[in-house]
Amino acid sequence: MRFFRALLLAASAACAALAQDTLTSRAVTVPMTANTPVPVAVTAPALVNPDVSGATVPEWAQNPYPSYFLSFGGGYTRNAQPQAAAGFVSAAIGLGGGNYSITTIDMTSLTSTIRTGFGKVLAQSGNFILLARVDAGISTVNPVIGSFSGGGILMYNLKGFSSKLDGIYTFGEVRILGATATTVTVPNQVTPGLYFGFGKSF
Repeated sequence: MRFFRALLLAASAACAALAQDTLTSRAVTVPMTANTPVPVAVTAPALVNPDVSGATVPEWAQNPYPSYFLSFGGGYTRNAQPQAAAGFVSAAIGLGGGNYSITTIDMTSLTSTIRTGFGKVLAQSGNFILLARVDAGISTVNPVIGSFSGGGILMYNLKGFSSKLDGIYTFGEVRILGATATTVTVPNQVTPGLYFGFGKSF
């Protein structure tokens, strides 16, 4: 009886030792080396939403310049030869930054003149725009002569009266016109002119 009890105890001890060896053999140890990547927590910086409530918006952003402008009107030049009231039509194409390419046709009962040139917005305040321009071309008198002019234009957007009139302008222009001599006996002409008209932007 004692023999079997001793045998049973020996078998139990052997099974316990075998189980311990099995668990030990399955344990895996990963050594840390210099090339082993270490997880690093990265915190993204918070996005900042700047407060622009107090920023000043430039005038051109509030009232951008027209890209295209068509106009018509009439005027009078003081010392022109022949002396006559003149009507005109004009087209302007925006070049960006308040710069324009402008072509104008002036017409009287006896002559017509076509000129093309450059315009520049000098200032803008509310519904008012101040524009300067210079141009050159030819006049269809006999014989054909060269013509040039320069001056300033003050424009007013009629949306100041009604929002339905936005993009329709009235304007006045002071212009100095010049022309080469028509004949040997007629000297070169330089004369002031005053013009008024209406226009539409696009």
